[in-house]
Amino acid sequence: MTLTQLTYFISIAKYLSFRKAAEENYITQSALSRSMAALENELHCKLFVRTTRTVQLTREGMVVLADAKKIIRSCDNMISKVQILSESNASSIHIGYFHNSSFYEFYKKAKILEEQYFLETESATISDLIAQFNNQELDIVIVPESVVHSLASAAYRRLKENHYYAVVHKSHPLAMQQEIEAAALESYPFVVLDEQRSPHANRFLHAIGAKYQFQPNIVATALKANDAVMIAKQLNALTVMTDYVFQTLPSEFRKVKILGSGIVSWTVYAWHNDSSKPFIETIRQLG
Repeated sequence: MTLTQLTYFISIAKYLSFRKAAEENYITQSALSRSMAALENELHCKLFVRTTRTVQLTREGMVVLADAKKIIRSCDNMISKVQILSESNASSIHIGYFHNSSFYEFYKKAKILEEQYFLETESATISDLIAQFNNQELDIVIVPESVVHSLASAAYRRLKENHYYAVVHKSHPLAMQQEIEAAALESYPFVVLDEQRSPHANRFLHAIGAKYQFQPNIVATALKANDAVMIAKQLNALTVMTDYVFQTLPSEFRKVKILGSGIVSWTVYAWHNDSSKPFIETIRQLG
């Protein structure tokens, strides 16, 4: 499979015409047909249903089309980045974050960096961000404040206060409430996310327990948010999540705001405190 084949395939899907796609790509129809036959042979499926008058995508063709567009778009972005770097001689800043909203909050503060630097960004799990930062693969990471102690030689600044919610299935007795006092959580069982993948919510839950002198009743652990709420549904239990994560869940779940003085969780951006890179001074001065 080649990028050229994917480009041809996208053209055919756009026009639903081999003739127009061939004209757009400056090749003959026979060459285009051979290229698509080779692609279908490699994928072991038919991408088109062709008659003498019409061309239609198969179900497999629709799936391939969506991914083909992503691949071509990704390649175009890569080429654009390389061109920008080559034309401007700009240095790159490698930034890692654990969800889009946290990066957006950082970018609102740090967009001035784009005037002089090229921002390379990637989303990853908390554990991966810590490992890449400590291996000097990332210049800046956006992480929960609770994991800063795991970052080697890091300085950091608070970025965003997080609001946590008890998340329950709509059939749970708490589902009709808008909020709950943190101390009252002692009465409920919890399903938590794996500590390596998502330490922030778990540590928030344990902070509540420490403040109100109870040990959270954790009855199960899950790798993903969707898995956690489904297990909680079966066990009539709660999970603890931010509003951002809650928005990704099925509509059958409800959130209940956790109230309690002195219980605060922050997202921070951290950088290598011992770095001599020129952008570090700008990072330190961000308000």
